[in-house]
Amino acid sequence: MGLRLAVRAHASQSSAGFFLAGRRLTWPIVGASLYATNIGAEHLVGLSGDAYRYGLCAGTVELTTVICLGFASAVLFPYYIRNKVFTIPEFLEMR
Repeated sequence: MGLRLAVRAHASQSSAGFFLAGRRLTWPIVGASLYATNIGAEHLVGLSGDAYRYGLCAGTVELTTVICLGFASAVLFPYYIRNKVFTIPEFLEMR
């Protein structure tokens, strides 16, 4: 199915087209992608077991993640978007 969509969308040759889907994605799709990337077996099984064993302190990992993502979205992402940076090596090259 992915190959069919790539052929139908005339896959671009640029890295912006590959990494950013031609900058056509809306924020709900990007947010769902980030959420799906973060959720895995360790959340369903591991964090439940840790919460049972250690109590609420097992949730501090997730709280720290919320704080870091909040900082990134408020401070770093506007800079990345303004300068059209989409990979870490490109950001380091610009610096």
